[in-house]
Amino acid sequence: MRLSRRFLGQQNHPRLLLTSPPSPRTTGVVVHSKREKEFDLVQRILEQTRRDSLPWVQDLVLPILPDFLNGPDASLVPSDPVIPSESLIEDGGDCRFETVYGVRIHYRDVIPDNWDPSLPVIVKLHGYNASLFSWRGTCEYIAQATGARVIAFDRPPFGLSDRPIEWGDGCELPFNPYEIDGTARLARAFLERVGVETCVLVGHSAGALTALFLSEIDPTLVDGLVFVAPALPSRKEYSFQNRATFGTQLRIVLSRAIMSMDEPGLRFVRRMIAKQKNSILENGLGYRPHPATSARYGELDESNLSEEMLLQEAIDGYFLPLKTANWDMGALLNLRSFTIPMQYDYSKVQQPILVALGETDPLTPSGKCLVEILEERSGCVTESIEFDNCGHVPMEECPIEFNKALIDFYQSQFRV
Repeated sequence: MRLSRRFLGQQNHPRLLLTSPPSPRTTGVVVHSKREKEFDLVQRILEQTRRDSLPWVQDLVLPILPDFLNGPDASLVPSDPVIPSESLIEDGGDCRFETVYGVRIHYRDVIPDNWDPSLPVIVKLHGYNASLFSWRGTCEYIAQATGARVIAFDRPPFGLSDRPIEWGDGCELPFNPYEIDGTARLARAFLERVGVETCVLVGHSAGALTALFLSEIDPTLVDGLVFVAPALPSRKEYSFQNRATFGTQLRIVLSRAIMSMDEPGLRFVRRMIAKQKNSILENGLGYRPHPATSARYGELDESNLSEEMLLQEAIDGYFLPLKTANWDMGALLNLRSFTIPMQYDYSKVQQPILVALGETDPLTPSGKCLVEILEERSGCVTESIEFDNCGHVPMEECPIEFNKALIDFYQSQFRV
């Protein structure tokens, strides 16, 4: 209702040109005929359509035009100079790099004082457009509580890891690292390189898909799975293809056509990232990071960790990779390659699984359906938890509750 009132009050905005109907005869009294009301309704519908459609039409059209026609936001390349990834990590910390197939992988390796090498390593896989930064409020605490080694790494093309732009015959990297199978193969090679023999994979959102496929290509490596707000196939009615409107599907088709071309595709990606960045700077992340995610948690009283401080820490952390080389090309190649299958045969997944969902996350209905499917597995453990007043990123919104759920699951399944 509030939106309607605001819209009705806008008398000076430009309108699409229509010929006004003739006014009815009056005798000093304003009479609104049925035809006038219908005409006014059409005007408002057209105006709303213009408002809703123009932004995405611009997003599709502007990247095709030469840069000089695109105005001041032509290419939207960050103004900061490219900085080597190794210069962006803290000296003396637990972050480092390891190279597999010629690709440098940025990772965090936490080994607790009470480490038990016989326990499976807890490996954390972040979601789309994220990085190991997503797990900043969880790694040390979970390592100390379980006695397990904890590893989080940046899945290319995200974070501070390399963004390969060539692969195949004659290249050190023989496969496409952005296809789901290639992502899983690269993850397996990395874990082997850093000495992981068995692990529990914790995958958030699209990272859950990597965890799922890694458990398929090497089931002996994976002892357990934790799906956090998973972007995974469940039943057909929850598939994106079934839920998307015709307009959304049309935009995807047109977007893919633009991204199939290098220069227009790069302009498209830069424009999307810049819009996302501006939206976050103006409106926030869409959720409030918990104080426990702050690097200064424990150092400052929780009351001194303001919402602005927590938001700025999150923004700085997530935007940091935009300072590195090939972030735009890596994003483009990933968008060209990445898909989520409509269906999956979960009966072949035999590991114990925990599904962690946020109450207000739009993906939760599909997640609950996934739990039902997993519970149909014969003789397999399936556990689930739903966090109250929590959205799509439980490890940032409610890290204390998230940590407890993960620790309880791990200890019940893997501690003797």
